[in-house]
Amino acid sequence: MTVAENFLLVRDPIPLVVDWPKEKQRLREFMNAMPFKLDIDTPVSQLSAGEKQKLEILKELFFRTQDSHIGRAHPVSSRRRKRMKFWAC
Repeated sequence: MTVAENFLLVRDPIPLVVDWPKEKQRLREFMNAMPFKLDIDTPVSQLSAGEKQKLEILKELFFRTQDSHIGRAHPVSSRRRKRMKFWAC
């Protein structure tokens, strides 16, 4: 699985058909605006532990910016809050 595919898996809902040229262009534009970057065609299995952490941060930032354009809450954020409550017990 590539970085681009990993980004797509956290979308809600996951699209049945993916316009990869369009998705990759959106991801590249986003990456160009970020302080740290990952190659979206790199397999996640080849990323270091630090790069995997950066990927998670980038996914959160990407979907927060995308959700703000369409006016809805980030679905991963609510799952993360539930997970954080579990660990806080």
